Amino acid sequence: MEGNVFSSIWMVIKRFLWMASLFLLMVGCYNYVILDKGGYAPKRIKYEFQDNPYQLKKEDPIKTNVVYVTIDTFKYGKKNKYQDLHFYKFYENGRYHKGFIDAFKENSAADFNDLFLLGYYRIFNDNIDMEYFFINLKERGDMRIEKAYIKNDTLFFPTNYRTKSGKYHLRYVPRRYEGLRQNTHW
Repeated sequence: MEGNVFSSIWMVIKRFLWMASLFLLMVGCYNYVILDKGGYAPKRIKYEFQDNPYQLKKEDPIKTNVVYVTIDTFKYGKKNKYQDLHFYKFYENGRYHKGFIDAFKENSAADFNDLFLLGYYRIFNDNIDMEYFFINLKERGDMRIEKAYIKNDTLFFPTNYRTKSGKYHLRYVPRRYEGLRQNTHW
């Protein structure tokens, strides 16, 4: 009799542990949330630049009424079927977002207003540090920092790629679109 009681209790405990594990797997794996208007934000991780957000000054080289779009298309898929243009949109309150759009499509401001990767930036002379939350494969994300600089109106990102003429830099040029969002809602 004592063995049956013990095995019954053990069976209940095993069933409870199995259901609790399943519940935790389904609910607690993601460390980010998807915002109502698009974009991903961390649940608990705090942006380092968030504590003291940068306020854009008149003399700063970044413009907020434009979108910085790459001059190169990123090609992928069979026979380069897909081509993306990557972009950055900056705001006066130290926030920015970046994303990509279809290079084959005629683009409007609405395409650039959709959020994807959100972050904060800081400017030091002509250098820009940008911190953003990146979603990795599966359910995890982490904080990343990018560094760029501005020369004339162009945003440059140094890379590790080399060409015959020297080091290759990703270049983003400003494009103006009517109807670009000028404030952040995240």
